[in-house]
Amino acid sequence: MGKSGNRILGDKRIVWLVMLAEVAVLICLAAAIGMNHNKTVDVSLSDWESVYIAYKDGWYIDESIMQAQDGGGNDMQESAGTGILYGPYIALEQGTYSILIAYDCDSSQSCLIHGVSDEGYEMTETITLPENQKEIVELIVLEKDIDSLQIIPVYNGQGSLKISDIRIEKSASALPKKAFLVVFAMCLVLDLYFLLHKYLDKKLVWMLGGITLLASLPLLMKGIYCGPDLPFHLMRIEGLAEEFRGGYILPKVSSLWLGGYGYPVSVYYGDLLLYAFAFLRLLGIPAIYVYKLYVVFVNAGTTVISYICFKKIFERRDIALVVTLAYVTAGYRIVDIYTRCAVGEYSAMMFLPLVALAVYRIDTADCGGWSQCRKNALLLALGMTGVIGTHTLTAEMIIFVLALLCLAVWKRTFRKAAVCTYCLAVLETVVFNLYFIIPFLDYYVNVDVNINHTIDNVVQYNQFHGAYIGQYFAFFQSMFGGSEVDLSARMSFTPGLILMLTLVAGIVLWIDHKLTKEMKLFTIFSMLMLFMASNLFPWDALAENLRLGQLLAQVQYPWRYVGIAILFLTMLLGSILRYLNEKWDWGWLKQLYLVIMGACMFMSFWYVSDYSNGTAPLMYAYDVSAYRNASIGTEEYLRYGTDHNMLSGEIDSENMQEVSMLSRKGHAMELYCRSGDIDGAVEVPVLYYKGYRVMDEYGNQYEIVDGTNNVIRFLLPAGFAGKVMIDFVEPWYWRAGEIVSVLAVLYLCMCSMLSYCSHRT
Repeated sequence: MGKSGNRILGDKRIVWLVMLAEVAVLICLAAAIGMNHNKTVDVSLSDWESVYIAYKDGWYIDESIMQAQDGGGNDMQESAGTGILYGPYIALEQGTYSILIAYDCDSSQSCLIHGVSDEGYEMTETITLPENQKEIVELIVLEKDIDSLQIIPVYNGQGSLKISDIRIEKSASALPKKAFLVVFAMCLVLDLYFLLHKYLDKKLVWMLGGITLLASLPLLMKGIYCGPDLPFHLMRIEGLAEEFRGGYILPKVSSLWLGGYGYPVSVYYGDLLLYAFAFLRLLGIPAIYVYKLYVVFVNAGTTVISYICFKKIFERRDIALVVTLAYVTAGYRIVDIYTRCAVGEYSAMMFLPLVALAVYRIDTADCGGWSQCRKNALLLALGMTGVIGTHTLTAEMIIFVLALLCLAVWKRTFRKAAVCTYCLAVLETVVFNLYFIIPFLDYYVNVDVNINHTIDNVVQYNQFHGAYIGQYFAFFQSMFGGSEVDLSARMSFTPGLILMLTLVAGIVLWIDHKLTKEMKLFTIFSMLMLFMASNLFPWDALAENLRLGQLLAQVQYPWRYVGIAILFLTMLLGSILRYLNEKWDWGWLKQLYLVIMGACMFMSFWYVSDYSNGTAPLMYAYDVSAYRNASIGTEEYLRYGTDHNMLSGEIDSENMQEVSMLSRKGHAMELYCRSGDIDGAVEVPVLYYKGYRVMDEYGNQYEIVDGTNNVIRFLLPAGFAGKVMIDFVEPWYWRAGEIVSVLAVLYLCMCSMLSYCSHRT
């Protein structure tokens, strides 16, 4: 941009006018979204047809009714049961539709949705009707007009099933939502350019953008592969969005899980990066697009943070770009994103270079003054805050590895300045993360969940899950699979072609006596992390004989340490390149850079090919109904002794004359209760976790105890008649922790702005 362009951008009036225009456009688009409503399709449940049952305030069937029928006239026997209703046989235009089915059953049933057109277009979906829910909403996408839509509830022959209502709505046009998203992104980029145009290096921006694009290529395909962890993390985003709708800030217990019973996933699993994307769901952006945007954001963030940190470590732009490319496109990281969909783990990897920069500065720099100690402590605290806020297991692993590293360089660690820096970093990390640490410790001590028992009942024999050493060099092994014994059923665990060749180069240089102490340290820790990630490390023996071994075994899968090995291998690569920069002329070094970059690009293209050939990406994640009944993982946050398969969704009572649900929204529930001449008790379909409160309309609180299957059970006195409200209220000390963390972040932002302004003047 020329001088005139810079002069225009430097005119504050122009900048303010542009920003006001941006705000006006965004407000208009938000208003368009608000006025863009769904359209109800005119259907009546009584219009459905059945050869088994008659309509009477709904359609009801049970085993006795089925046994009384001779089976005649039924033209559709499903493999999972019998189609009992047929309808509404209506034509629908191309578009997105939500189908709500209100039902009641005591054994999970299913429903077939089938649409056809005269031109040969056909769509078919089968959804589950879980027994612990009362209604389900399914989003279907019609790519063409259809002439007949059938919604066929299927009875499995067990228990009872009542269909109370079926409603169809055509979703509002997605155009305003997409326009809002595009305009918001453009405004954000434009504003950043206004602020940073004097400092931006266009060539660098293109390079970092290219690395981000290279790591994001699989996202440019239709749909996305449903990795084993994807439904869980989509549900995390959806759960946050649901709590935001209810007015909860920094929610810890999500009411959406387990069909409304609630699950405290946010107490144990950091949501630091998910809040903004949960707000996108509030705008109605489809879940699959929100998730893809999240992956792009993490790839971009990992690229930028890695470049900045590696440039400060190796003090050369060319080396920083090469090692950033190697880190971002590392094989295991790509598998984490696109095969496992391990949101927490690959998000935490974004902050590992920041931790590496802080520790590198602390261990290698001269003592310096208090100002330098504060900067290094803040860097480490920010890096650890990012890790803690995204993946607790990675935080535990990093703390363990940092302890080993500090012992390995104990002479540098136990200097006064280093000790003070680490202590300050710990203090700042705690302050920044009080919003998460206080609820986590409160639940760990006071709420008996499954994860509390894993330390004493650690799963033995998880050693076989470890990576095979040979797999580290299997650069073209398929991305897809698990961690079974059979090699053909295993996914790829290699750090990647370049990083493993870096390890080989490090060993060769060591044998040739050309490694510095720094390079030796990176080589040793790279091999140690890969060894710990393998099936050869004695995980089982340690877990059986040592308390520390039991703690370490909480990592579940040894190959998680490959992610940390990638960081050490990247540091080794940068150290070797810096060493060669002093020994070789630029011509040879430039050729080496081109070889490394070419190899990283080639492997990235190979991963994209394997991704496209090895699986059929799914488009199911258009709405929460597709994954709200997904597995809750290993149920580690479930109340100990709870069988979630036995959650019926019913309200139960003892010695009560009347209990009726008046309203329910998220955690908040309002009941009308009337007891008899003796004390009564009510059990509601909500799992009892610390923080729930039961009170009447006059502010009187009532005791909560564990009910059947650990649901909320509250006691009411004889002669009670009135409204009872149930809600989740965070303890005051949770709020205090949140306030301290927010104030600390605001203070840091204010200091950064003041520092920026002082440098500008």
